Amino acid sequence: MLQTPRNCPSIDQYGKATIFFTVALGSFLFGCGGVFAQRTTESWGWTYQTGGNVYSSPAVDSSGNIYVGSGDNKLYALEHNGTLKWTFEEATDWIDSSPAIGSDGTVYVGSWDNNLYAIDPTDGTKKWEFATYSAITGSPAIGADGTIYFGSNDYFFYALESNGSEKWSYFVGDEINSSPAIGADGTIYFGDDNGSLHALDENGILKWSYEVPDVVAEANNTILSSPALDLTGNVYFGCSNGFFYSIVDNGTSASLNWSYEAAGAIDSSPVFGPEGNLYFISRDSYLRAVDPSTGIEYWTTAVGDVFYSTPVVDSQGNIYVAAYVGDGNNAIYVYESNGTMTTSKSMPVGGVVDSSLTLTDNGYLLFGCFDDKLYAVDMGNPMADSDWPKFKRNLTADGRWPSYYVDANASPDEGGAVSGGGTYNEGADATITATPATGYDFTSWSGDTNDTNASHTFSSLIANKTVTANFTIRQYALTLTEGTGGGVSADGTYDHGTSVSITATPNTGYHFTGWTGATVADSTSASTTITLTQAESITANFSLNEYVLVVVSGTGGSATGDGNFTHGTSTSIAASPGTGYHFTNWTGESVTDENASNTTITMDQNRSVTANFAIDEHLLTLTAGTGGTVEGDGNYTYDPKASINAKPDTGYHFDSWTGSGVADSTA
Repeated sequence: MLQTPRNCPSIDQYGKATIFFTVALGSFLFGCGGVFAQRTTESWGWTYQTGGNVYSSPAVDSSGNIYVGSGDNKLYALEHNGTLKWTFEEATDWIDSSPAIGSDGTVYVGSWDNNLYAIDPTDGTKKWEFATYSAITGSPAIGADGTIYFGSNDYFFYALESNGSEKWSYFVGDEINSSPAIGADGTIYFGDDNGSLHALDENGILKWSYEVPDVVAEANNTILSSPALDLTGNVYFGCSNGFFYSIVDNGTSASLNWSYEAAGAIDSSPVFGPEGNLYFISRDSYLRAVDPSTGIEYWTTAVGDVFYSTPVVDSQGNIYVAAYVGDGNNAIYVYESNGTMTTSKSMPVGGVVDSSLTLTDNGYLLFGCFDDKLYAVDMGNPMADSDWPKFKRNLTADGRWPSYYVDANASPDEGGAVSGGGTYNEGADATITATPATGYDFTSWSGDTNDTNASHTFSSLIANKTVTANFTIRQYALTLTEGTGGGVSADGTYDHGTSVSITATPNTGYHFTGWTGATVADSTSASTTITLTQAESITANFSLNEYVLVVVSGTGGSATGDGNFTHGTSTSIAASPGTGYHFTNWTGESVTDENASNTTITMDQNRSVTANFAIDEHLLTLTAGTGGTVEGDGNYTYDPKASINAKPDTGYHFDSWTGSGVADSTA
């Protein structure tokens, strides 16, 4: 919560007198003028002396440890009995911001040095810091999912992850000193210094802004009050214009339930008693009890001047108020729910109290003071279990309606979707459902449940839950079969959606003709892919190669045997010489006997062979009888006419030719 700004009165303006006060247990002496021992034990409780004014409101963790900031730039961690655990000393300016405690115990607090700090609760070491551009005086709030929300005087409202990284920021356009409150559905409510109350969803999207009316001429409409929420989702806050407002969240807009006019600024926050009364204090020095439904006043009583300190209500309905009563005197007053002051528990204190009050589980009233002390006074009753019994609602000051976060995840991320995660009211049932993606199966939940059913219900939530839906990718068998004439790459088992490369390799003399049995990327390609979305069986088909045999005949004859033949066929070829010619040989490859006119050829590719012929040659032999000579004998190719001459010797004459083929046997 915003504490007194630097220009507000200091303790010196109210005096440094030694003040006696009376409680049911007796009389005790407080020294307020100087710094004594850090911890002082009294029969009514104890005080812890810091080195600066304590505007910060204390927060208490589940072990009873107390955390509070001081004007000496330090954050103090005290055990439940006031013994110092550690001090955080890395801030370089006042820590007026009130700390908030995360579910893991991390302490978050802002400073006038513009930083929000995350501090390890075990030893006070800094986990991280996040820098803004101006002072952080409001207290952070912590969502059920661990998101840290806070405003800065740099005009921005921030949301940080638990590791300190920025989740989102929202530009408001004015300083933010109001501490946020978080509704049951995760909506974040906070005011600004220009009179607007904002409602953002968990993603930083504006749901609506409610601007307080300018009902008072030239009034200061600053909203310093931290909102309080009730079970039905109504939002309650005060304004520096002297009005108190109750508005309803309509989802995308807000509307006024009622307003109440006081005679002074209302800068502290409202609280609820266990009987249902709504209490708030204004700067006109009055504590008021009103009906939260109608704003009708039940009672009012003068308590003294209250700046920023928010009251607290105990389990019996008693209201504790810190006030300045004049003449340098300050007091803690205790009122019953009917407005009657309980004098046995009311007491003066040693300085102005701007720190908001809180009550521990064992009944100690905690608050800071201008005398630089943190007070712990045994009042006997713990805090009320009402809708909003104190500033920031609970001891950890997380500012959140009692709700819990179901963090639902998927593993692997692509394995499926998980619905049902989010923020739930305390006691609500949360059903989470795992829906596997195509090609995946849900196996089980892990984390806060080991259920094997896809839908699981957390009944009556009283804590945050973290669960993971585990999905397993389906696997399919790929069976590859080769037809006659080839082979295929190895088959196997593959994840859903896997693109598997498959290859068909034909044997010698065969060629690949296509894939059958399933849809592949290219059924005509020997090397292709198939994307598996189910078990598949595929066959690679092959056929024998077919070759062309061309048989050519040379001059002097003919040849037969050409045609189309499958691989490996041994086919006959024949050469027939023409008249006057004879076959000589075959030219070309793979002829079984190239010198035989009738032979075979083995077809292992396209072939071309030629039958070769040669013209016949004949010997002409001439013989001369007695009485003469002849000429013209020798070798002659088929068909040419050979000239032959017979020359008689002297005294002889040619008679005739004998033999075959002579054209004229007498010539």
